[in-house]
Amino acid sequence: MLMAVYECAHGMPKQVFVTLSTCVALFDLIKLSLRKPDREPCSEEVVSSLNAAIIMLDRMIPLSNMLEPLPLVRPSKQPSALALESGRALEYFYAVQLGVEAAETYDEVDAEVAHGILLSPTPPANPGRAIKAQGPPTFDSVAAKALMALQYSQRMAWDMVHVMIQKIQREEDLPSLPFAGVCCVIRAAIAVLETKRYTSDEEPRAEEVHGVLLVLSWFARRWSVGVQYLQRARELAFGYVVWHPTL
Repeated sequence: MLMAVYECAHGMPKQVFVTLSTCVALFDLIKLSLRKPDREPCSEEVVSSLNAAIIMLDRMIPLSNMLEPLPLVRPSKQPSALALESGRALEYFYAVQLGVEAAETYDEVDAEVAHGILLSPTPPANPGRAIKAQGPPTFDSVAAKALMALQYSQRMAWDMVHVMIQKIQREEDLPSLPFAGVCCVIRAAIAVLETKRYTSDEEPRAEEVHGVLLVLSWFARRWSVGVQYLQRARELAFGYVVWHPTL
């Protein structure tokens, strides 16, 4: 698992996919051995922690990778757990990227993820679900629903970016923060910049984009996967900030 985390952090998507697949196979063997009557004692908490770690890292691989689409090692087969429901969205995105038919439609994925959010311990106060199609969904209703979801997601994502910029004031602040958390916020920032042309919401301010680039430059020096993020962010930032050679 530690090797898989290292590969994920240093932008090695195919290697981490193979490594995590091996972890899943070994974990399945461990679970199988627990059924034996003469098995060695093993804490249920340890097994549960291993399972959670595999699921979370499995979702981190496609989220952290911008180079090529990769499927999930452990697809979403169980309901209710929010991490598993997010896997449904990743599976849908993977199918769209490959240009093949997804196992579930956009509306099916949206409904399951929304249900998981509502069952979470702290559901958002305003899930942004005011649009409900009446009768058979039309192209216009689906498009409007998708646009509304995009706008709401952009606002939530940029709120996280604000927190990141405030939290990371210097490069020395990075080691005290979890890689997965910072990586997800950075990917969210890039996603917002990539999709702003589809919405009419207020544009990110120049100083905010500058803050993202600064954090990214520090992140890329520590984690190799950040190099591809920094390159993409620089491409998107020309319309927001005056270019500075140190970024």
